[in-house]
Amino acid sequence: MFGIDVLERKTSSGALSRHRLASHVAPAADQLALWFAPGVLFTVVVETLARVGLNHAGLQIFDGDLAEAYYQVATPDPTGEKLVAYGPPIHLPGGARIVMASATLGRTAENKPILHCHGVLRDRQGRLHGGHLPTDLCVIGEEGVPAWAGASLDGGFVLRPDAETGLSLLVPEGNEA
Repeated sequence: MFGIDVLERKTSSGALSRHRLASHVAPAADQLALWFAPGVLFTVVVETLARVGLNHAGLQIFDGDLAEAYYQVATPDPTGEKLVAYGPPIHLPGGARIVMASATLGRTAENKPILHCHGVLRDRQGRLHGGHLPTDLCVIGEEGVPAWAGASLDGGFVLRPDAETGLSLLVPEGNEA
């Protein structure tokens, strides 16, 4: 028998949600193997996916170089208004190698693209770092990076407020399961 004891569960001032996972049932989906060219991570991802007709996707990014590398670490929000707050961007001088990263491309309420990414990076001295990658600061190196994308053909991800965490989260939009 397997069991888990929850010793403590912290939330913001919002009510606890029964479900922390949201899903979307898609009648059809695209899966693409991609190569992201050099440039600002946010811009390259948004423009590459737009060229294939997508404005949303779940992404896995593998073993590629970042000429400019930054990450952020989430800590408890000192104000208590949100569950966590991201600290300032931490710069890795000389760039870093992406060991693995997962990203979600979605839309804001104003229909503007947003890219949320978490990853593990190896700095030039071989040390590992991980956390939220600020995609407007990270720059893909001159060799580019490989990625895998998946997207439903009838839905997407939309940034919505979450009462439990006090954060805005990308959630699936479409036929919810």
